Amino acid sequence: MELSELRAATNDLLDDLEALAGRYEQDGCLLVRGALGSAALAAVIDQATSVLVRCGVADHRCGLRWTGAPVPDLDDIGINDIPALDDLVHQIDGGSDPLRPVADRVCGHPMHIWRALHIFAAVPDDPSHVTAPHQDNFAVNTTGDYRRLWIALTDIPFGDGGLGLAVGSHRRGRLPRRELRDPGLVNDHWHTASMEPGDLIVFRPDVVHRGLPATSDRIRMALAVIASATSDPLPHTMYTGPENRARHNRVRELAAPLGLSELELFGITADLTRAGVAIEEETVRAAVRGDYSPR
Repeated sequence: MELSELRAATNDLLDDLEALAGRYEQDGCLLVRGALGSAALAAVIDQATSVLVRCGVADHRCGLRWTGAPVPDLDDIGINDIPALDDLVHQIDGGSDPLRPVADRVCGHPMHIWRALHIFAAVPDDPSHVTAPHQDNFAVNTTGDYRRLWIALTDIPFGDGGLGLAVGSHRRGRLPRRELRDPGLVNDHWHTASMEPGDLIVFRPDVVHRGLPATSDRIRMALAVIASATSDPLPHTMYTGPENRARHNRVRELAAPLGLSELELFGITADLTRAGVAIEEETVRAAVRGDYSPR
């Protein structure tokens, strides 16, 4: 699969709000090197790594490498229930988190950080993280500036899988699932990049993207964050920790016959969470179809 580098937003570009907005409008995404300092997410990285090591999946003596052990459901082993994530949510509630100042600068105006934080860990030979092309659902049928922040927690060498984006695909709008699964959608020319901890990709929810297959034994971790302009409405209800896990598991159960990837299921959970509605068969199926209208 041919891979090409995302164009990075330099510090000079971040200070030029007009150019920054133009680049984002053109590509639908930005790559920002060193967006967060090494200390900002150190506790999250350490605790998430410890979870993977304890369950026998990871060896961190020479980088974070897969041991070859069977891969359990990573949410079931508690990677998203670590205390450091709860601490980060409390900081978001108190306005002292390290994410909001970065989002403000990268987006060019004041942003909300949503409390629905999620760590994705992609393990080699784990098909749940080799995802089909998709668009995120958290801003379906909602106008405003809603963005996904994808923050690397581990080294991701260029060409070793990672997040692949179809740059400029947001200009096609929301696409039906049958078009998203068309192998000719972007002619397999996914834009990706080498990343180090603290590097950030920000992209629109309607940019088509996917998780690319690993080409080594390296485990990839990233923190997925949702941000929206302070002028746009936040969800009626936000969930985190065990409560969000229960909602996500219920979505997984109801959508099991539909053959969705784990990331697609997470997007549906985020969409229904944003609307503050119950997880029921009718709402899940409507969200899958893409015709669910949040209240």
